[in-house]
Amino acid sequence: MNKKTALVLGAVVAALIGVIALTLYLIQSQQDVRSRASEEQTPVTVQETTCPTPSQVQNVLVEFPNCVGDACNFTQASCSWGSVAGATQYQVKISQVESGEVVRDDKVEAATTRIEFSIVQNKTYKCDISAINSCGVSGAAGSHSLLCAVDALVETPTPQPLTPTPTIAKADCGFSCTSTADCKSGLICAQGTSGQGYCAIPAYESTCEANPSISSCCTAPTAPAQASGTPVPTIPPTGDIGSAATVGAGALLLLLFGAALFIL
Repeated sequence: MNKKTALVLGAVVAALIGVIALTLYLIQSQQDVRSRASEEQTPVTVQETTCPTPSQVQNVLVEFPNCVGDACNFTQASCSWGSVAGATQYQVKISQVESGEVVRDDKVEAATTRIEFSIVQNKTYKCDISAINSCGVSGAAGSHSLLCAVDALVETPTPQPLTPTPTIAKADCGFSCTSTADCKSGLICAQGTSGQGYCAIPAYESTCEANPSISSCCTAPTAPAQASGTPVPTIPPTGDIGSAATVGAGALLLLLFGAALFIL
């Protein structure tokens, strides 16, 4: 074997060795890649926590003046709203409509459903309330606005027609009654023996109670008639005895004077 052949043969052997080495390297690299891939952890699927959007706040109401019991403050108004299920906070925004000025814009805890704020009279104020859940998600806002003016609180009452007071007729003398109030003025209610009352003149109460009738309750009792042939003595009225004596004496003198003239 000459020198040239030996060199060619050495080169071929070296090439074969290189190819074999490269092949072994590639095979080892693929095995390492596969090994590392198998060693990587399978990613854990995290279940997403549901956090629904809160519903819209309802029953938002601005009230003026701000009253606590019977005490009212005419420099303040209040805003109240209905609670929302799942809310952990409420976003409160109060603004003056005419100027656009924001009076308040902050969050309050879920336990709060009413706040108070200062106002300028004769201005309109708007209250916007939205619920916020534990994920920080806000729902649709509920709103209400009101003109804070004292004049707006005064309502002109509608005049009502006057209802005439019914007149209760009073009972005349001799008619039935339950109390003196049922009888006309000057009469009393006398209770008869049967328990029924009758309107009567006070002076005749006893006779009316004994025998109720128009005559016994309303007229003087009639004196019993005298026996036939018995003269009824005439009793001069009280206070006229002196006058009767004077008249009698004058008549006697006239009789005596007339008899004297007849004799002569």
